Amino acid sequence: MDFFQKLFSSSDFIPRAQCGNWTVGLIRLHNLSDFFIWTAYLAIPLVLVIFAYDRRRDLPFRQLFWLFGLFIFACGTTHLMDIILFYNPMYRLSGLIKLVTAAASWGTVIALCYVTPQLLKMRSPSDFEQEIAQRREVEASLHNEIAQRLEIEAALKEAIEKHQQTEQVLQLEVAQRQRMEAEWARIFDLSPDKLCVVGFDGFFKRVNPMWVISLGYTHTELMSRPVYDFVYPDDLDRTLKELEKARGGGNTESFENRFICKDGSYKWLSWRTKVVPEEELIYGAARDTTERKTAELLLQSTLLQLERSNRELQDFASIASHDLQEPLRAIQAFSERLQTKHKESLNEEGSDYLSRINKAASRMRSLIQDLLAYSRVTTRMQPFASVNLNTTIKNVMNDLIVRVEETGGRVEVEELPTIEADAMQMNQLFQNLIGNALKFYRDGVPPVIKVHALEPLDKEGEVWIQIMVKDNGIGFDQKFADRIFSPFERLHNKSQYSGTGIGLAICRKIAERHGGQISVQSVPGEGSQFLIFLPVRQLQNSL
Repeated sequence: MDFFQKLFSSSDFIPRAQCGNWTVGLIRLHNLSDFFIWTAYLAIPLVLVIFAYDRRRDLPFRQLFWLFGLFIFACGTTHLMDIILFYNPMYRLSGLIKLVTAAASWGTVIALCYVTPQLLKMRSPSDFEQEIAQRREVEASLHNEIAQRLEIEAALKEAIEKHQQTEQVLQLEVAQRQRMEAEWARIFDLSPDKLCVVGFDGFFKRVNPMWVISLGYTHTELMSRPVYDFVYPDDLDRTLKELEKARGGGNTESFENRFICKDGSYKWLSWRTKVVPEEELIYGAARDTTERKTAELLLQSTLLQLERSNRELQDFASIASHDLQEPLRAIQAFSERLQTKHKESLNEEGSDYLSRINKAASRMRSLIQDLLAYSRVTTRMQPFASVNLNTTIKNVMNDLIVRVEETGGRVEVEELPTIEADAMQMNQLFQNLIGNALKFYRDGVPPVIKVHALEPLDKEGEVWIQIMVKDNGIGFDQKFADRIFSPFERLHNKSQYSGTGIGLAICRKIAERHGGQISVQSVPGEGSQFLIFLPVRQLQNSL
């Protein structure tokens, strides 16, 4: 107990520096050496604790670091006490510190005896380096395998995507094909034509409902018998030849035959076929042309009747020009002789009757001549040729020059085109129109006639001209616009205006003969304007 009470006491001893012949230099040598030893011993455990223990909590044998640090710290403290003892002889404290140092030293020795075998069992750095190398090889192998797997996965993914794309394309194609098949089936069923598929064996493989509707057979009846069983006997040989041609791969662009209906009647069918030799199938479309055939027969009959009528009209024209006019000439001749030779023997009533006979004969002769002119539009027509309408108008004006001078009128003509036409009929057309304009003028107003071409029109690829003939005459009510083109139709009193009423009818017939038409717009008291619509080129040389 007395030891610990005097632990820091130095009264029982003298300082070391006073023992022996210590020089100042020697004391400093010892003190400095002990100081640096102490600081080093103090730093070592700090480094162990801070860098090795505190920052690496996963190190094994952590307690050994504490024990080793305590041992080093105690050893350093003994060197610190050696410095103190030079000036303050606390030998009891020094001895205690050495005791602690001894205990820490042996504790460390014992701990090392325990730990060293375990440390010896631990692998050396070369072992670690070898393991690290092996691990790196394994990692490299794994990396290669992973890279290969990634490549395989990428290739597999790409293959899957391509497969999915292909599958989508196939699905779209299947859907599109199904849609097209459905559309084709609807078109097949709804077609007004008779559609069918025929095998090389001569039997129907498929027919649309129009076959049942048109011919009257059931679907089973049509499918159970060969095609030629339904063919009209007179057309059977031609049909069999077409079927044989189809078996050889030949398509049919145009072929007509008759099919027998269930009620015994027959239908005319116009065929077009497409042969698929590898499938031994014939795809056919048959259009019912019965109405057209009937119309053609009727047209042929009508044409024959028209030819007969034309011949009769020509015969009539010949009779009218010779046989009918001859008696008229005799009537006029004898009536004129009566007027000249026996005028004095006739009373006033007889003279009036004779005058009426002359006028009636003259009018009858005018009617016959106009009727002949009307018939000649179709009976004495000339082939179409190039006609300069400017030349036509000049010829017309030469014929009408006297009438123009008598009326004090004026005819204004602008540049006209050249067309394919009958030159004589063009001359007659314009002479009738301009002649009428010079006839039907207003009192006190000289007639002014204007002839000019409007802008050409394009009609279905063909060029058409429009020619206007406009006057300032008496005009007429527009409601009579179509009536005036009828033969012998007059809107005015014949005593006031001469003529038979055939001129405009001839104009319409000439226009129609050239594939065109003529129309009129008129206002009473202001005048009329006639519009002629004609093609520049004729579809055929002569009509």
